[in-house]
Amino acid sequence: EETVTAPSSDDEIDAPSTAGEDVLEGNCRSDGDRSQLSAPGFAKALEKDVRSSLTWKLTLEREKCHQRLIKRGLSETCASCFVDVTDCAFQHCFRLQSTKGPKDEKTKQCMEKKNGDRLGCQPQLRQCTGLSDDQLPQE
Repeated sequence: EETVTAPSSDDEIDAPSTAGEDVLEGNCRSDGDRSQLSAPGFAKALEKDVRSSLTWKLTLEREKCHQRLIKRGLSETCASCFVDVTDCAFQHCFRLQSTKGPKDEKTKQCMEKKNGDRLGCQPQLRQCTGLSDDQLPQE
């Protein structure tokens, strides 16, 4: 089972991400995926699934998280986009996400920031899903 550990120092924040390495574009454009993603409460359910897929060592159990998202009604490829962005956020924006929250301007900037020669976490999510920010789950 593949796990991802949250960074332990600021140096790791600038390390290139492996999330979304083999990204195919437009993985969440089906009617079923779009219906699930726009359903009321889906953002909270998504956050709950991610949190319940963390170990006590703050590692993400990718397969467990992926299966939970599929059970919520997402296709396998669409669910993979959200697992990858979670992975990316843990590697690059963990401290901001956990202390400031996802709506904080610094957290948003971190999620947009390029990771080495790779897209930032949020642009990776937009590319993978094929959806704009306003089409992604909102709190």
